[in-house]
Amino acid sequence: MINKRKIDKLLRGECSPEELEKLQQYWQAEDQSEINALLEKHWQEASRGAGTDPGLEQRLWRKIQQARPEGTRRISWHRWLAAASVALLAGLGLYWLSLPSSAPLQTKVVERVNEARAPMRIPLDDGSAVWLKQGSRLKYAQPFDRKTWLSGEGFFEITKNPEQPFIVQAGKVRTRVLGTSFNLKAAEGDSVVQVALVEGSVEVQWETDTAGAVRIVPGEQLTYHRQRQRVESERFLEDAPYAWKNGVIYFQKADVYEVARTLEQWYDITIEIPEDQQLYGQLVHRYDTNKLSLDEVLKGISNVMDYRFERKGSGTLLILSKN
Repeated sequence: MINKRKIDKLLRGECSPEELEKLQQYWQAEDQSEINALLEKHWQEASRGAGTDPGLEQRLWRKIQQARPEGTRRISWHRWLAAASVALLAGLGLYWLSLPSSAPLQTKVVERVNEARAPMRIPLDDGSAVWLKQGSRLKYAQPFDRKTWLSGEGFFEITKNPEQPFIVQAGKVRTRVLGTSFNLKAAEGDSVVQVALVEGSVEVQWETDTAGAVRIVPGEQLTYHRQRQRVESERFLEDAPYAWKNGVIYFQKADVYEVARTLEQWYDITIEIPEDQQLYGQLVHRYDTNKLSLDEVLKGISNVMDYRFERKGSGTLLILSKN
């Protein structure tokens, strides 16, 4: 179903390629009264200069004269006018939505998935780069428009471009960047989304919030709790949020379950904690996997905690109390 919110997203340049494709499918449907009315409303507002610069109407007119193709299917003048106005405002090629279905959008979605243990570096066409953690995935349109979609965890180094902010969408959390480096953790199964800023400035906004975006400063980490829809801010220590990029496991007050989950992810092993085990304590330490083997990491943890590791079989470990 089309609605004002979707049109507003298009105008702000926030529609994903998948959403643009749905709009294209809706445009080809028989009943287009809803989208016609919404687009015409935007055109009328532009014509009156509502929220726009004075020269917008003239630019729309030139756009229409230059862009209207020969042989397009029959459409009303108001509908073409609305489509052309949104095409200019959004800059996302909505003009092509008025063409027959045989003329698809001239973009494709690229998906990169890191299935290796080591971080994957992904260079982008604007000079930016993203490091993907194991099991994480990044999507973006090609040609690249500085809009990305992340599932998992990634470290971003963004080339500054004041005229075109860099956008990262992670579920319901949207991060807007001009030029900076930051870490974003937003795995689908996790209960939290975390944004840690290293340098520069970013704005973070989530769909359920009505107060607008929150800006954070270098050295600050913003945590959004998905279920509670609550946001917390704190300073982070050293390189804790993004040490993984350099092959470092960083534990910061981690209970035994977080330790087990982290080791499973890093080393592709299975760790079991028997129900009858009472294991306490929080681990604060960092381990450089480039210098230490798995056995050395396990030994280091056992030396400072009240539990130990025991091999159950090939690729499986037990965590047991020392008592």
